[in-house]
Amino acid sequence: FRAAQIGAYGHSYVMYGVGGRQNFADLHPMGNYAVMALGHVLPVPANTEWDPDVLKLPVSSRYRRNLNAERYRKLLAALSAAKANKSPYWNAVTNNCNHFIGDLAQAVGLKVPGQFQLSYAFVPALRELNEGGNAGTGKAAGEHRAAATPRS
Repeated sequence: FRAAQIGAYGHSYVMYGVGGRQNFADLHPMGNYAVMALGHVLPVPANTEWDPDVLKLPVSSRYRRNLNAERYRKLLAALSAAKANKSPYWNAVTNNCNHFIGDLAQAVGLKVPGQFQLSYAFVPALRELNEGGNAGTGKAAGEHRAAATPRS
């Protein structure tokens, strides 16, 4: 789970993969900044197709979580369901990039902080909520890392 540095709030997205292959997913409004501004009061059309330009943005925070095979399948199922929605919408309050990655985090059994906050704060809050004092280890208490475990 990552937050990229852009604008006043940042942008949350997820990186996932197995065996060194990296995939990315997010939710973002379609169109220009005027559409995004309108999305602060009304739902606007959104997209779940990955924009590789996001990777040009500096990462302000990240939370890496190793997943076992079952949780990785749950992540892929949640991603498939999100991408199957042919009419996604974005709204700064009710359905933003934090909601998107929060749903993915919940699908793999993580606790999710309130999504009504800046992306700059959301990813660190996700890490803190799930790791507490173990934030530097990348593992929750009692979780053991298996070799070649799928990651997110």
